[in-house]
Amino acid sequence: MKSSSRHLLQIGLTTNIFEWYEFIVFAYLAETMGNVFFGNKVSSIAIINTFAVFAISYFIRPIGSIFFGYIGDKYSTEKVMRYTIVLMAFPTVIIGVLPSYAQIGIISPICLILLRLIQGFAAGGELPNSASYIYNKSLQAGSNKIMLCSLPSIGSMSGALLASLVIFILYKLFNHVTIIDWAWRLPFLLGFPLLIFILYIRRSISNLSTNAVIIPKSLPNKKYWGKFVIAFILTGFLQISFYILFVWLPSHLELSFGVSHQMSSYTNVLGMITGLVSTVFFGYLAKWICHKKLLRFGILGISISVYPILAHITDSLSATVFFQMFLGVMIGCIDGVYFYTIGKLFPDHLRNRGTSITFTCASAFLGGTSPLLCSYIIKNLHWMNFPAFYIVFFGAISLLVSFWL
Repeated sequence: MKSSSRHLLQIGLTTNIFEWYEFIVFAYLAETMGNVFFGNKVSSIAIINTFAVFAISYFIRPIGSIFFGYIGDKYSTEKVMRYTIVLMAFPTVIIGVLPSYAQIGIISPICLILLRLIQGFAAGGELPNSASYIYNKSLQAGSNKIMLCSLPSIGSMSGALLASLVIFILYKLFNHVTIIDWAWRLPFLLGFPLLIFILYIRRSISNLSTNAVIIPKSLPNKKYWGKFVIAFILTGFLQISFYILFVWLPSHLELSFGVSHQMSSYTNVLGMITGLVSTVFFGYLAKWICHKKLLRFGILGISISVYPILAHITDSLSATVFFQMFLGVMIGCIDGVYFYTIGKLFPDHLRNRGTSITFTCASAFLGGTSPLLCSYIIKNLHWMNFPAFYIVFFGAISLLVSFWL
């Protein structure tokens, strides 16, 4: 039992670290990346171009989820986890050595987009398949299965937190001109030692037993389509909330309100640390409180508070810190029970594909596009409350759908 739990910790805590590390670095350096790879000098346009590339990489994720989901269901999730971690890691390092737009022109953004597409394809299989594997194995671990199912969320948030810390240190050590000139490459090049570390941690995955199952020849029965819809909506709300509140918001605070990069990074790091701790806490709390109640509490908490929070988040440093930490608690409340909730929806023969397809489709069409959509609407329509409206709108739908679980 202890060995099984240790294996799950090794897998869960390294799940999706690369996706979130690279994606958060990419988002927090949005203005710099737009300048380097598109030659944009206007901050708002640079950010929109960067978030457009950010969104493009998400559209290939459903293809990756179908491909890797099939491999995971038919053969074994271990194979998927070995392939996807490498496919996500090497493009991160290569981005760190790509020539800029000023050096090679249009070839630079084309190469950037191709590398992001490779990462998006791999990301379609990494997190959902790992989460599905952990769900299956957690039933045999003899521990709190919901807590174990929260490990992929903890791993993802750890990657995001690591990226936030790296960017915070980057801006502490270098000025804006130096970062645009060459220092922006450092966070991406750090992906190589991170890859070595994760491969070392995961070295025993090949010793795990296979989870292959017999896949029915027919397509999934129509009775499962309702489960796909429920999973898609719940995932969509979580993705939209996280991407707006912890990926897009720092750039928005800097561009629209003149908040310093160090302050936006500082408050965001505190919010993510709170989210990480609360994910562990609520995953453990679900041993005594129904996971569906915790899920609804998190959805309701974000939906009710997001309007007043975004309206007053720049009032003072203490207010910004408090609001970011409060949102981190609410995100953690959902993350702590999310993968257990989704895994419970699907039968064994469909769990890899069910989790993969719903997660990646929601990420591609809702979560990954949120930063671009918010930036574009605020710049062109001057609707400053749109991000809050977007979250509340999907929050209302998600809360209703949660009663169908």
